[in-house]
This record gives sequence, C-alpha cells and structure tokens, in this order.
Amino acid sequence: MPQYCCVPQCKSKKGGHLFPTDKVMKDKWRVAIRRTDPVTKKLWNPGQHDRVCSDHFTAADYKTTLTGNEAV
Repeated sequence: MPQYCCVPQCKSKKGGHLFPTDKVMKDKWRVAIRRTDPVTKKLWNPGQHDRVCSDHFTAADYKTTLTGNEAV
C-alpha cells in the first residue's frame, strides 16, 4: 500500500520521512507543514505512520551519517 505525503495539497506517493521522535524537532516539522486538525482547528498531530515526502526538503536539510547514509 503506498504511503501518501501528509503535507496539505501534496499527493505524492513516494514514501518519505517519518516524523522525528525528538519532540522539539517533531514540533518544528508540524509547524512547517502548516496542517491543522479539522475537528479542533489546532495544530495537527501526526500518527505513527505519517510521512513527509522528499519534495519538502532541500539538499541542505540532509546530513551524511557515519555509515554513509543520508538523514534528515
């Protein structure tokens, strides 16, 4: 089953990055995507499987890890 990007108006099925587990960084992502909960009208809280596709990141957002992999 394809994973859609959770950013409003984005219909990408490319998969993407799971939200960080660090609360501060997670909150920064939540604010950056500008999505609100339709019921409470407050800042939306992502679920365990919600993702943000790579279209919403720049090359500067990625860092190379010690194992040579790229991470956001």
